[in-house]
Order: sequence, then structure tokens, then C-alpha cells
Amino acid sequence: MFRFLLGFICGLLAFNWIQAHTPASLLDYFHSLTNAIGANTKMIEWPVSQKTNSGTGSGSWVHIEAVDNSAKPAMPRVNAMLNNVALPIIKPLVSRLPLVTSDVKLCGTIQSYKSALTSVHVSRADVALISRETGGIAYGNTAIIPLYQQKTDGDLANSLTHELTHVLFNEIGIGNAIPTWINEGLAWTNGIEAQRQVDPNAATQLEQNVRYTISMRAARKGLLPLGADENAILHANYNIEGEDYLAVQLLIQERGAPALSSFLNDLKSMDATTAFQKIYHESIADFNQTFQQQMTTNQ
Repeated sequence: MFRFLLGFICGLLAFNWIQAHTPASLLDYFHSLTNAIGANTKMIEWPVSQKTNSGTGSGSWVHIEAVDNSAKPAMPRVNAMLNNVALPIIKPLVSRLPLVTSDVKLCGTIQSYKSALTSVHVSRADVALISRETGGIAYGNTAIIPLYQQKTDGDLANSLTHELTHVLFNEIGIGNAIPTWINEGLAWTNGIEAQRQVDPNAATQLEQNVRYTISMRAARKGLLPLGADENAILHANYNIEGEDYLAVQLLIQERGAPALSSFLNDLKSMDATTAFQKIYHESIADFNQTFQQQMTTNQ
């Protein structure tokens, strides 16, 4: 529950920041696919391996559910995004690991979002804030997407891929083992890549805004260390997930995506500190220092 709450806090801060910095979408690509599935369908499901050739086995499934009637028209778009964008982006990170069953709940209204949150046992005290302030949330094997918070198809692709990344980490048993900054940084990486495929201009603008604001923050006031505690995050007053994203981008740039996949795989059998040292031949603290220095000097 602590990891869920910490992720929610980070997500809330990031969502509010994105709402203030993301431009309107220029594309409406997936609306052309809306006749693929009948609007009255309540649930779609398929073996991931049959739709994306992920090699994860015929026992792996994704379920899409419209929680309310107003969400039903979006199901063909979400189907297309999962099949053509989200799962192919996520696959390279988890191709060596098993998938079980993922659920995607689409909510067309704030009332249905609250209902979906309650169904996965989010506390009543948190439901009101989460439903009002977040663009999506992952809990266990379920990704819940409030469609009314998605202003564009690019936003929807970003949120869907972001939350499904968290879900897959939970399913393969590393959700509690993976450091929060890598968990969120990878979700951002996947989400922005999904947005780039749907609305490249908006994704580029978002990434540029993140880099600018985090580098300015680093120069003026400094950044929190990667993996800062909950109290520090609560009082950070800047986009912590943006920092996580840039840290993961540096990790991929310096060591490559295959090393990151190996790190995730090793989390099944060892703690994050040991796995990071094994794969990257340096401690997380040492990498944090390198990252902090780069953010300070890249002005």
C-alpha cells in the first residue's frame, strides 16, 4: 500500500504539471478505427501473443472493460492503441518475463472512475482526490483510465501505456522490488513514446518542457536524490516524475535498453541494490551523483 500511495503522490504532482504544459493534439489518428468493434460491446479480450506476437504464451490476456455506457465508444480506439502502440512498446522490457492477466477499465465519468477505484479497494478517503486529480492509475493488475481527463488521443495513448507499464511490473512480481524512480521513469518513457507515435509534436513539446523545467530546478534549487522518501516528495513542489524520467533516459543512453531489461529480470531473484550493482557496475548512489551533476551542468 505504501508503494501505491507514493506512486499516487508522484502521479498527482506530475498530472497537474502536464495539464499546465501539454499543447493541444494535432492528430486524431485512432478515431478512424472506431468501426473495428461494435459500440455496444462491454468487454474485449484477447491473448497478447495472438495480437502482438509477444511470445508470452497463449495464457496471457488483456481485458478491456467500459465501466459505464459513455466509455463504450472509446473501446475501439483503446483496442487499437493497445494492439498497435502500448503493448509493442512495453514488450521489449518484459519479453523474457511471464504475463498473467491485465485489466483495463475505461471510465467516462467521474462517478464511474470512483466506482472503479472502489472496486480495486482504494480507500474511501483517497477516492475523491484521485478521481478529481489524476489522469489514470494502476493498482495490482488493473489499469484504470478516466477518459474525461484525456484531452487528446495522444494523452490517452500516454496514460494507457504509462499505467499498463506499472501493471505489468506488478504482474511479474517486481512492483514492490523496483525502485520508485525507475518504475515511474520507465512508465514515463513508455508513455511519451506512445504519445510520440500518435501525436509527435505534443510528445516532443512535453519532453522539451520536462527537460527545461528539471534542469532549471537543478540549477536554482537542486533536485531531490533519486528514491527520495515520501515526506521529501510531498514538499518538493516540482515534477518529481519528470526527474525520474530524465534519470531513466540517462540510464538507457549510457548503458542501453537491454541492460535495463536484464536489471528488471534480476529483480525476480535479488534486491534492487544488488541487481543494479551487478548490471551497471556502480551503486544507485553513484549513478544518482552522476545524474545530479549532469542536470546541473546541462543548462
